[in-house]
Amino acid sequence: MLSRLSNLICGLMITMGLVLHPSSASGGFVNIMSGYDLLVTTASSFDFQGAGGLGVTPFVGVPLGTYNFGAGPKNTGATDTILHRLGPVTNLADGASQTINLAMVALSLRSQNQINWSGFGGIANEYVKTVNLVDTGSTMTIHNSVANLSPLAEGGTFDSLLNFTFQLEGVTSGIKSSVISFSLIGAGTWGHVPLFNCVLIDGVNNHLNGSDHVNDFYTGHGSHGQDDHHDTMDVNAFQNGAVCPEPTSVFAIGLACFAVGGRFARKRRLQQAT
Repeated sequence: MLSRLSNLICGLMITMGLVLHPSSASGGFVNIMSGYDLLVTTASSFDFQGAGGLGVTPFVGVPLGTYNFGAGPKNTGATDTILHRLGPVTNLADGASQTINLAMVALSLRSQNQINWSGFGGIANEYVKTVNLVDTGSTMTIHNSVANLSPLAEGGTFDSLLNFTFQLEGVTSGIKSSVISFSLIGAGTWGHVPLFNCVLIDGVNNHLNGSDHVNDFYTGHGSHGQDDHHDTMDVNAFQNGAVCPEPTSVFAIGLACFAVGGRFARKRRLQQAT
């Protein structure tokens, strides 16, 4: 039915906390160990392009609540999207770049309103949600700024290529779409220090030494895509007044946009699915 969700995630502005293990970042060199980025969606939409009688449909993030990073479930607060950086960045000089493997391991979105899912075998008025996420090979290229800064002040930009598939499922009917494929190109900023310590998990998005974030990686604003979109920000970049919200609070974080190609091919497949 749905073969592609163009830019369902129109903006990944999630400030993700990755577990960055001990390493040095002095003399203009940066080392970042593999870890996780915890993201929150503030706005997203999917263009069905007429499939099932639907057009542009807004989606919202649904907090995962907990996630098992390998040592049992951990409270992830308002996080609804998680990226896993699979490789380290080693001795990244000022002005230099390194590419690492990346995987989207969690994506929890739901239509903002009830929609007519009957065109896909569901019912006339129900919510739909993302299910069965599978990463199909993603990468991130991390760029160090040209400035020779102190270790904690180091930062720069990143480019990401996210390749993954998932399905949409009617929350009431349980009827699923066919597998939807994405290939999203985006860019954003990163730094070593989270703006707020809202959801810091040792060994996940927080350095094991606690307060020393020299080896940590937190994203700022990222932008992927155009029409379909998904806006997010690192779960630790949200400020509610001057106080971090509790893990159960809703984060109003901005995301960027995911660009997806093959819109006409997707539209044809969506129409065939109906």
